[in-house]
Amino acid sequence: MWILLGGIICGVGWLYRNIKVYKEQIRVLHIVEKLAQRDIEYGRVWGWRYDDYYKVSYDKMCIQFWKPVGSFYSHLKWLEEKEIKS
Repeated sequence: MWILLGGIICGVGWLYRNIKVYKEQIRVLHIVEKLAQRDIEYGRVWGWRYDDYYKVSYDKMCIQFWKPVGSFYSHLKWLEEKEIKS
């Protein structure tokens, strides 16, 4: 009984983590798309932004549950550019 209850609690926690990871990846991807579009308009190289985005995998974000979801992209300082219009 306790094993079943523990499995259910872990399953719900895992589902919640998956939802948080999905939302964070979609948020970051929208920023990457906007910045890449701006780079294309200005005639700059834009593919490196997607390369940086794909360096962090979905699985890594889900498995490392002890790390906050927002910390996986904290090394990408260009995501914090002020020119981004929502």
